[in-house]
Amino acid sequence: MPLLQVRECPQSLYDELVLEAHSKRRTIAQQALVLIQKGIGADQNGTERRRSAFDRIKAREIPPAALRIDPTSLIRDMRNVRTSETVAATKGRKKP
Repeated sequence: MPLLQVRECPQSLYDELVLEAHSKRRTIAQQALVLIQKGIGADQNGTERRRSAFDRIKAREIPPAALRIDPTSLIRDMRNVRTSETVAATKGRKKP
């Protein structure tokens, strides 16, 4: 099993980890793993993780300026830029 070592951990954070581990009757290493799993979402199955992500997205506020952007013109502009970059990159190449 891989080994994880954390250096320069603030004393206050370490103390909180120790207190939490003791209150849950876990070793410090076990508690650290539990917190890491929760932090990266590994404690949730795929459905719960997706639902949680969608809930966070729904909770975001959309700036009013973003609501005024016309998606069609935005896509058209992006395609035009990509086309002009492609043309510029292929200029000077000899056809086989």
